[in-house]
Amino acid sequence: MRKIVIVGPPPVQVLDVTGPLEVFSNAPDYEIQLANPGLERTLQTNRGVVLADATPIADVHGPIDTLVIAGGPGAESSSYDPNFIAWIAKAARQSRRVASICTGAFLLAEAGLLDGKQAVTHWTFCDRLAREYPKVVVRPEPIYLRDGSIYTSAGITAGIDLSLALVEEDHGHETALKIVQADKRNTATCSRTRPSPRSRCASFRYGCCNIFVRTSPSNRLPNALE
Repeated sequence: MRKIVIVGPPPVQVLDVTGPLEVFSNAPDYEIQLANPGLERTLQTNRGVVLADATPIADVHGPIDTLVIAGGPGAESSSYDPNFIAWIAKAARQSRRVASICTGAFLLAEAGLLDGKQAVTHWTFCDRLAREYPKVVVRPEPIYLRDGSIYTSAGITAGIDLSLALVEEDHGHETALKIVQADKRNTATCSRTRPSPRSRCASFRYGCCNIFVRTSPSNRLPNALE
């Protein structure tokens, strides 16, 4: 089983957690662990909803397949628990890959994981991320982005797109597509439902336009959003 650990500084944006949680829960071969930076066994969200059955990070042991850092008001505060930042840096070394959802990129940057790497966050925070962490190459255009083993995503629902892409990376396109099709209410996970006429080779995968940009020029997909 591949262990997925989802954690963020409270209060987290509720969809930054529940979006990836739903995607990975509907895919095979994942063990999902919700974690809390503190000692509580719950995780507070920005909407007053408290997520139960969270594991304190001190009790998260062993290798991690995918470490997911959620954003939200706690990630946007510019005031971070140094113990949590140190844990992120240590856990990243034990993880096959690390992903941030929306403003969770600030935590990766604070931990030094984005130094010299290309990254994206919510468009309203891109300038701030570049200003506060000048070693990060901020790319405001993609919905989600991979640089080596580090993955970052733009707005809240872009985290769902990224999670689907990670499932596709592990299990293939058909498995990721079935997750979307299983939710009859889901018509799109972004604001566009048709690919841009300017970019025929853009990925039209899950009922919306996805832009997955790798740092290798040969694998780079053009921007499909206008």
